[in-house]
Amino acid sequence: MSGATTLAVLAFGFMLGLRHATEPDHVVAVSTIVSERRSLLKAATVGVYWGLGHTASLLVVGLLAIGAGIMVPESIASRLELGVAAMIVLLGASLLRSALAPAAAPDDGHRMAHSGEAHASRIGWKPLIVGMIHGLAGSAALIVLIQAELAREASGLLGIGFLLLFGVGSIAGMLAMGTVISLPFVLSAGSVAPLRAYLQRLAGAGSVLFGLYYGWQAW
Repeated sequence: MSGATTLAVLAFGFMLGLRHATEPDHVVAVSTIVSERRSLLKAATVGVYWGLGHTASLLVVGLLAIGAGIMVPESIASRLELGVAAMIVLLGASLLRSALAPAAAPDDGHRMAHSGEAHASRIGWKPLIVGMIHGLAGSAALIVLIQAELAREASGLLGIGFLLLFGVGSIAGMLAMGTVISLPFVLSAGSVAPLRAYLQRLAGAGSVLFGLYYGWQAW
């Protein structure tokens, strides 16, 4: 395979990763997390964590496919899709519960918000796990098939490179999506806090409804 063709394949992997980050189930899940952030930087970090988790699980599955020819069975893939649906419902329900909770006193609310932000910023476990689950399910299986075909036609290194560039693209795409989605929540975090709570309720309810629909489609 020529150098130009190799570059084209890797560029395609990056572009595919960018597009993959904008799929509805990814956007809905991440929107429930960024709605709790109070700055654009922290919202962007959510997208990075999601992309890292997504890339990590995808690389594991891809390396198994290249090294041992182990592919994800269709029966397991369908169960993973149902798992994604359940996760989206739980994320939405959790956001709804938080947004519908009785308003705290101003000092208490300020202290709780900063405490929650610091805790979330320290670990970032939620977007990381959500990204890993997304990486195992859905179109991840299609990406593994693509890189497995590349491995047969050229080399395993090209398949791994394709996956890495796909991962970089998904990180960049979700970083941008997370930042854009967070704008109304960040801008309403100060003097228009009631609007922020209303937007969070809409995001939570939308996530629950989408998760139920997604699960029905997967079923």
